[in-house]
Amino acid sequence: MDKNYVSEFTGNWVREGNNNPTFKSEDDDFTASHLQSNTPLNIDNTLPSSTEHEDDRSQMTHSESNEAWLIDKKFTSESTETQRSFLNSEMSYQCTEPAKQDDTDTLLTINQSKQTKTSHVDLLYQKPRLFDCEVENCTYSYKRVLEVIETGVIDLIQPVHEYKQFTNYAKYLKHQRLWKFTRETIRFASACLNDRTNGTIHFGIADNKAGYHEHGQIIGFEIDDKTEYEEELNRLIELSFVSKEHIDSARKCIRPPKFIPVFMLQVTKQRYVIEVDIVPHSAYCGQLAFFVRLPKEAKIRYKKADLEPKALYRREGSTSAKMKNEDMNDYFQKHLNGLVERRQAAEVQIMSKLPSTSSSVRRDNLAQKLTWLLCSGQEQLDSSFYPILVVNRLTSDHTNLSQMRFIQEIDWVAVFDFDHLSQTSGICKMYSEHKVPHIQDPDMYLNLSDVSAYREEIHFPEKTCWIFCNGRADIDHRPLHRVGWNMDSNRSRGVKEAIRFFGNEEVIPKGRAIIVFLILSQDYDVMLEVFSEFSTYFTPKRLMCVAEDEDFFQGWAKGIVGKSCTMDVLQSRSVVGMPIAHINETILRMRGVKLDGQCILPSSTGAPATIKQRDKNMLSDLEILSMNECEEETKSMDYKQLTEFLRSKELLFYQGYPVSWWNFWANDNTYGHVLKRTKHDELKKHVQDALTPETREEMKRVPTVLLYHQPGAGGTTLTKYILWEFKSNYRCCLIKRVTTDTANQLLRLWSHNEKNYKECKPILAAVEKLDEVVFIALQRKIEELWIKKGSVNSGNKPICVLLHCKCYISEDPSRKFLPPFESITLDHALTEKERLWFVHKLDELEKKAKYIEEVFPTHLISFMILKENFSHDYIKNTVSGILAKITEGSPEDRLLKYVALLNTFVSDSSLPVPCCDRLMGVGHYGVRKNVNQHIEFLLSPPAKLLLLEMQKITIGSVKAFKIVHPLVAEEVLRQIMLHKQENIADVTLEFLKSELFKTNSHAKEDLRNMTSEMLKRRKKYEYGDDHETKFSPLIMKILEFEQNDEATNILLQGMELFEDDAMMTQQVARMYLFKKKFEEAKRFAEKAVRQKPDNSFLLDTLAEVYKEQMNSDYMQVKIQQQKISPKEAFNAIELGFRAMEVCQRSQKASLKEKYSQNTSGYIKEVETCFRLMEILLCVEPFCIGSSGRDLLHKYLVDDDFQPKNLSLPWAQYHRRFKILHKYIEKAINWMTNYCTFYREEFFFENSPMQKLKLKLYDFSRDYVFYFGEDNKEPPLEEKDPENANEWRRRKVSTLGCNRFRNIFNLVQDVRKKSDESQNFKKYVLLKFTESKKLLQENKPMNDFDLHGLISLNFAISNLDPSQKGVSPLCQIHEMVKQYIQVMQAESLYPYFFQSLLMWPRENIGLPYDPKLLQDTLKQLKALFSAQQKHRTDESQIGKYRRSPITQFKAKPATVFFLGKGKGLSAFIHTSELQYRNSTNFDLKGDRFWDSTHVRKRLKRLKGIVWSQNVIRAYDILDGNKATIEILTSIPFETVSSRDMVSFYLGFSWTGPVAYNVSRDIDEQELGPETPETRHVPDSEERTTVQETVKPLNYQQYRRQHSKLARTLQQINELKKKKNAGKQLEKNQMEKLSREDDIKEELANLEKEYQQDMESNPEFLQDYY
Repeated sequence: MDKNYVSEFTGNWVREGNNNPTFKSEDDDFTASHLQSNTPLNIDNTLPSSTEHEDDRSQMTHSESNEAWLIDKKFTSESTETQRSFLNSEMSYQCTEPAKQDDTDTLLTINQSKQTKTSHVDLLYQKPRLFDCEVENCTYSYKRVLEVIETGVIDLIQPVHEYKQFTNYAKYLKHQRLWKFTRETIRFASACLNDRTNGTIHFGIADNKAGYHEHGQIIGFEIDDKTEYEEELNRLIELSFVSKEHIDSARKCIRPPKFIPVFMLQVTKQRYVIEVDIVPHSAYCGQLAFFVRLPKEAKIRYKKADLEPKALYRREGSTSAKMKNEDMNDYFQKHLNGLVERRQAAEVQIMSKLPSTSSSVRRDNLAQKLTWLLCSGQEQLDSSFYPILVVNRLTSDHTNLSQMRFIQEIDWVAVFDFDHLSQTSGICKMYSEHKVPHIQDPDMYLNLSDVSAYREEIHFPEKTCWIFCNGRADIDHRPLHRVGWNMDSNRSRGVKEAIRFFGNEEVIPKGRAIIVFLILSQDYDVMLEVFSEFSTYFTPKRLMCVAEDEDFFQGWAKGIVGKSCTMDVLQSRSVVGMPIAHINETILRMRGVKLDGQCILPSSTGAPATIKQRDKNMLSDLEILSMNECEEETKSMDYKQLTEFLRSKELLFYQGYPVSWWNFWANDNTYGHVLKRTKHDELKKHVQDALTPETREEMKRVPTVLLYHQPGAGGTTLTKYILWEFKSNYRCCLIKRVTTDTANQLLRLWSHNEKNYKECKPILAAVEKLDEVVFIALQRKIEELWIKKGSVNSGNKPICVLLHCKCYISEDPSRKFLPPFESITLDHALTEKERLWFVHKLDELEKKAKYIEEVFPTHLISFMILKENFSHDYIKNTVSGILAKITEGSPEDRLLKYVALLNTFVSDSSLPVPCCDRLMGVGHYGVRKNVNQHIEFLLSPPAKLLLLEMQKITIGSVKAFKIVHPLVAEEVLRQIMLHKQENIADVTLEFLKSELFKTNSHAKEDLRNMTSEMLKRRKKYEYGDDHETKFSPLIMKILEFEQNDEATNILLQGMELFEDDAMMTQQVARMYLFKKKFEEAKRFAEKAVRQKPDNSFLLDTLAEVYKEQMNSDYMQVKIQQQKISPKEAFNAIELGFRAMEVCQRSQKASLKEKYSQNTSGYIKEVETCFRLMEILLCVEPFCIGSSGRDLLHKYLVDDDFQPKNLSLPWAQYHRRFKILHKYIEKAINWMTNYCTFYREEFFFENSPMQKLKLKLYDFSRDYVFYFGEDNKEPPLEEKDPENANEWRRRKVSTLGCNRFRNIFNLVQDVRKKSDESQNFKKYVLLKFTESKKLLQENKPMNDFDLHGLISLNFAISNLDPSQKGVSPLCQIHEMVKQYIQVMQAESLYPYFFQSLLMWPRENIGLPYDPKLLQDTLKQLKALFSAQQKHRTDESQIGKYRRSPITQFKAKPATVFFLGKGKGLSAFIHTSELQYRNSTNFDLKGDRFWDSTHVRKRLKRLKGIVWSQNVIRAYDILDGNKATIEILTSIPFETVSSRDMVSFYLGFSWTGPVAYNVSRDIDEQELGPETPETRHVPDSEERTTVQETVKPLNYQQYRRQHSKLARTLQQINELKKKKNAGKQLEKNQMEKLSREDDIKEELANLEKEYQQDMESNPEFLQDYY
C-alpha cells in the first residue's frame, strides 16, 4: 500500500518535498518524561492529534476499507498517479486510531486496573490492523476495544472475526499453549475456507466468555519466541489437512501469524496480540472441501492416533462449528458450487474497480516501432547489445518521474546527461534509487592512454557510466549554452572523448551499440553537438530518437538533417508523438518487469524482510532468491496466459537451457516441470543438518555440503532445487562469481535488516565448479570477516552453509578425498522410477502440444537424453541426424566445432557471441527485418537445436553459445572430426588460428582465458580434481594419438597467440622436456624466465630441465651400475650445479612473491643433489661397494681430502662440493620449518603438505647416507676441534636428532606404538641420550648444538616420566638465552622455547621476569608475521574477469599444552593427546576436551575476556594481575562483559593460545563445564596418507644390483673352472644352474628401476 495514505502508529505523518511523508513519533519523548515522574498519566494527553488523512479515513465505512485488501495486494507496485488517487479514495487505514484530545469524558489512566467488567462509558475504541497487510508500525493500545465484533459470513470479502483471550494458556507449558493456538486457528481457518470467506482470528482479545473484560477488549500476552507459533502452525497444517492438495492450498490461504505490539506504560515486558488472516482465494481453493483432523489434547509430538476423526467445519454465526454427517450431502450438492461462484464473482467485482492504466488513444504502430528499434528487430532487448542513453533536461510537465521507470529497467552501459539538475531532482536521482551508477564528469575521459585498463576500472559493462555533459548543480558546475559549451574545451572535448571511448571496438563491438536520444524538452541545443559525434563512431543506423512532443522533434530535426543524416533516415530511426506513460508501459511489458520489484527475505523473527533493489544490486556477486520468487508476476496473468508462459519455460528447460526458478514454482503448483531425483532427500538432509547442527560440537561457522556430479547429470538443477525448498526459512543465493568482495556480500546478506545478530539464521549459498583452493579461500574469508566485524556474531548458529556443486570426470571423488565435508554423488544413471517419470512426462507433453514439431525429440534433446538414460546410441543418432542438415565447411559448421571443442575440454565454458561476428561474416543490420544481420538471429534451425544462448555473467552479462549438453558436445566434436577425417590436434590448431581471436570486443578476454585454460590448466588434487595429469586434458588427449609432434605444435601456436604469456612459453618448455628434447626445452624455459625474471615457478621449470637432462644422460649408467671416469661424469656435475643454482634463484624469487609460497625450489635443489650423488657412486673410485660410499662421504665432508684422480677433472667444482652439505641442510631446514610452523586445515590424499612431509622423510634418509656419520668414534685425523665438532653434528644427524621436527617425529612414533612396545621407546631414548651427550661435547656451541640440546631435553621430558637425563631447568634456560644471542632474531625456535620456560606457574624453578615474557611474546609474534605469506593458487589469477582470488594466511600449529607437571614435564606435546584420544581427536567438541586423559594431564588457567579474540591471563607470579594477552582459538561471540573465564593453554609458533574457553570456573581445575567455545588443538598429522608400495630408492637398488652382479661374476668364474676341466662342488653346481634365473632377476630389476625413473613423479612438481 502507498505509505502516503497509511499511518500505523500513534504519531503524525509530515510531508516533505515531492509529497514524501516522514514519520514524527512523539512516543519516546512522552514515555521518558512520564516514567521519571510518579504522577498518573492520561494516555489521551500523550497521543498526538489526528491529521487530515485520519479524518478522511474516519469517513470511510468499515466495509469499504475491507474491500481494498485484494487491490492492495495486486497493485502495490504500480504506483501511477491514477492508482494513487484511487487507493486514497477507496482504502482506509484501520490500525491505531488515535484518541482525540477533546474526548475528556472518556479518559483511561495508567493506575486504573479494574478487575470488574469495564463500563461502556470508560472505553476507547480502536480499528483493527488492515486485513492481510503487514504489521509494520501498527500497535494496539491496552484495554481499548476493537471496533469490529465477532460475526458470521457477510459478503465473503469482508473478513469475519473471532476472538480468543488466550491469556491463561499463554502462561502454560510450550506444547500446551501451542496446542490451543494451532487447534483454534486451524478450526477457524477450515471454516473460512469451506465458506470461502475472508477472516481473521485474534489471540489476546477478550471474547464474550470473559468475566471482567469487555468483548473485543485488547489484552495481549507476553511472547518469548515468536517463531514457535509460526513453526507449530506450519507443522499442524501438514498434519491436520487430509491430502497434499489440501495442504498446499491451505498453506497459500492461511497467512503467517502477525504479532501486533500492545502499548502499555510502566511494563517490564512487551505484550502482543497474535492475528492470523485467512484468504481463500479461488485460484487456490477451486472446488475443494477442507476436512481437518484436530489434535485431541496437548502433546509434544503428535501421531495419527492423537488426532480426532476428520471433520468439516463451517461458520455458524460467530463460531466455527463442526458439520453433522447428515448435512454433508447438502453442502456438497447445494452450497459448495454456489460459494465458489460467489467468491469468484466477488473477486472480479473488486478488481473491476481499478482504473485502466492504458490510454484509449494508444498508437500501436509507435509501440511496435519503439520495440523494433530498441531491440534490434527482436521482441526483447538482447544482452549482446549495448544501450546508451542521451537525454536532456526535463520540462515542468515531467515532474512525475514514476512514468520514467523504464529508464531504471534498462541496463544502460552509459548515460550522457545534459540536465545539470539530474542528480538532485531529475532522472539520475531516480535511477540511483534503484541502481548504483558511476557518476562521472567529462574531463575523466581526457588523456586516456589505455582503453582496456580504463574499461576494467569502470567495470564496463556491468555498471552504468553516468556522464554529466553540461554541468552539475551539486558541485556548482553550471550549465552552458551552445557557444559557451564549445568554448569550454574540458567539457566539450571530454564528452567527445567519452563518445570516442565507447565507440572503440575494444569497448563496444562494431554494430552492437544502441544509442537512444530521449528528447524531453526544447533545451537540446548543446545535445545537438554530440549527435554528429555519435553518428561518426556508431553510424546513424545505430541511433534512434524518442520525442513525446512533435514540436520538439521538428526543432531537433532542423539541427541534424543535412549535417549528420538525411530526413528519411532520421524519421525511420525516430519514435515521435508517443506519450512518456505509453513508452514506459511498452518497455516495462517488454522487459517483463515484476509488479512488485521488492525481494522478500526470511528473518530471524519470522517476519519477512525486504531488500531494496539498490541494495540487491550492490550484492552483484550473488543471485538472491526471494521468498515470493515468481509469486507477484503470476498475479498479472490470467489462467491462459500463465499456462502458456509456464509451458514456454518448461520447453526451454527440456531443450537444455538452465533450469529457472519458474520451473520450481511450477512444481509447487502441480505443473511438474522438474523431476525430484532420488538423491534429493539425501542432499536436503545434509543441508538441513549443516543449517541446524544438533549439538554445539558439530557446529561450524561455514559448513560445506558437496554435490559431486558428472557433466550433464543434473547437478545444477538439483542444487537450485535445494535452494528453492529452503527459501522460505533461510536466505538463499547463488554465488555467480568469486571476487574479493564475495565474502563481504554474503555477510551483508546474512545481517540485512537484523538487529540481533546473535539470532541471525544462517544463509544458504550455492556455488558451482570452483577450484578447491579458491573455494577454501572463500570459506576462510567469510570466517575472517566475521571475526573482524566485532558487532557481527551468529551465536550458536552457522553463518553460511556453502553448497558446492562440483563436476567430476573419471571416478567418484568422494571416495578419494578426505575433507571434513558432507557429500553425495550424482552420476549418469537413472533409477527405473526416475526413467519412468520422463516417459510419462513425454506422453503428457505430446497430449498438450499445440503442434507436433513442438515435442519432436530433436527439439527436446536434454530431456530425451535423460529419458533414454544417457544412452550413447541415442545421442549418436540424434547428433548425426542434425549435423546432416548443416552444410559441411559452412560458418555454422565451424562454429559448432569450436563450441564443442571448448565445451568438451573446459568445464562450464561458452563462446561469447560478439567474438563470432567475424567468423560468421556478419555485423551490421538495417531497419528492415530481412536485412537483420547478427549471428544469433541468423542461425539455421538445425544449428539452433544444438546451440543454446547463455548469459555470461563473469564478463558483464554478455550472451554466449553453448552446446545443449556436455555429452552432445563430445559427440558433435567426434562426428565432425570423423566426417572430415580430422583429429583433435587439427581442430585445435584451426581453432587457434580462427577469426574468433581477431575480434576487438572486450569479450575476447574471456575467450582468451578459456583458451588459455584449455591449453595450460592440468588436473591436480589440490584444485579439487579427481585425478592428476602432466598437461591439460586437451594436450593429454592429443598425446594419446599423437603423430608428428602435434601437441608441441599446438602449444607453439598457443604461445604465438599469447605472446606475452610467460606461462604459455613454459608449457612449450615442459612439452619438450617431456619428450626429452633438452636443448629446445632449455631455450623456451630461458625465454619464459626472460619474460618474467622473478617468477619462481618459471625458474623451477628451467631447473627441472637441467636436472632431467642430467638424469636422462646418465640413466643407463645408474641402471646398469657402469663404472665411469671422473671426466665422463663432468657433464653431470655441470648440469647438477646449474640446476641447483637456478633452484636457489627460485627460492629467492619465492620470498618476494606476494601470493604463493612456492616450495618447489627447495625440493628440486635437494632432489638434484641426491640424483647427482647417485651418479657419483658410479665414478671411480666411489663405485667400490661400501668403501666407495665412505670415500665419497669423506670427499664431501672433509675440506682437506681430495682423491688423486679427481684433482684435475673436477678442479673448478671442488670447493662447491665441500660446501654442498650446507646448502642442502639449509633447504631441508626450510622445508622442515614450513611443515612444523604451519598447519593444514583441509586434508585430502596427496595434498601438497602431505607430499612434502613424505619427501622430507626420504630427504632426511638420503642426507644421512651421504653426509652423516656411521663411525662410532671420530677418525684419528679429526684432531682439529672444529672438525671434531662437525663430526659430532653429522653423527647427531645420523641418529635423526638434528631438528626439532625430527626429534618429535620420533616422540610421535613412540606414541603411535602400543604400550607393550617398550623396547622401541628405550631405543628412542637411547638415541636422545647419545645425541645429547655428543652435542654437549661441542665447544663452542653454535645454533645447531643449542637447538638440538634444548629440543632433546623437551623430548626426553615428554617420554620419560622419571625425568632422568633432563638437564636442570636453569641450565636449559641459559642455553635458550645463548641461542637467542646466536640467532639474533632470525629464528622462531629460541623465542618459542623461552615463551614456554618463562610462562608463570607455581614452582617455575627460574628467576621470573614479567617484562622478559612480554618482550618474548611480542618478538615471537613479530617473527611469525614477518615470514608469513598470503597463499593462494596462482593458476586461478586472471581466470575470471575482475575476480582476484580471496587471499588467506597460513595458520600456526600448536605444539605443546600446559600440563600439571613441574619443570619441563609441565609441557605436554600434542602427540600424547592425539594418540591417547585417537577415537575422538578429530572431533571438535566435548568428547575430546572432556576425556579423562585430557582433564588429568592438562591444567586449566584463569583469565579475563578482553576483546573478541583476546584473553588476559592472570600472572600468578606478578601480583596475580591479568596482564598477559593471549589469543583464543575461536573468537568470542560477544564481549559485552569482561567476564572471568577458564581455559587450557596451548603454545603455538605465534604465541600462547586459549582453548576450550569456559565462563564457568571449575575451582578444582579438572576440566571444562559447559564451555562456551570449544576447539580441538591443531594437529600436524590428523590424516594418515594411505600407504602405498614405494619404489626402491637408489641405495636399495644399488645393493640388490651389486649382489646380483657379484653372483653372475662368480658364476662366470665357475664356468671357466668347469671349462678348464676342474671338478665343481655340489653347491657350486647349484649356483651354476641358477644362471638364467639370476640374469632374469637382474634384467627385471633394471627394467623396474628404469620404469620408476622414467615415470618421473617429480615432474608434477614444477608447475602450479
